[in-house]
Amino acid sequence: MDTPAVEVLSDAVNRAVVRMPGRRFPGLVIQGDRLMSLTAQAREIAERVKKLGDVDLSRLAGNLHAELEELLKHYASVCKAARSQ
Repeated sequence: MDTPAVEVLSDAVNRAVVRMPGRRFPGLVIQGDRLMSLTAQAREIAERVKKLGDVDLSRLAGNLHAELEELLKHYASVCKAARSQ
């Protein structure tokens, strides 16, 4: 795997901000445990909103949960691959 130089704009605990080479906007580093917590909260919100019957809000909450779930799956996959090296 290529290890590009990353510009660290802030190394604040649980709030690191980095810029990847070639990217205009920096990214926020979210620790894995925090990502899991946010995903679980989004799932709970999506489930509760669905019961309310607000179709638009339910769609938005479901989309948020799905996006976080995909990030979590990618995170887990990358961590698993790194452990097996």
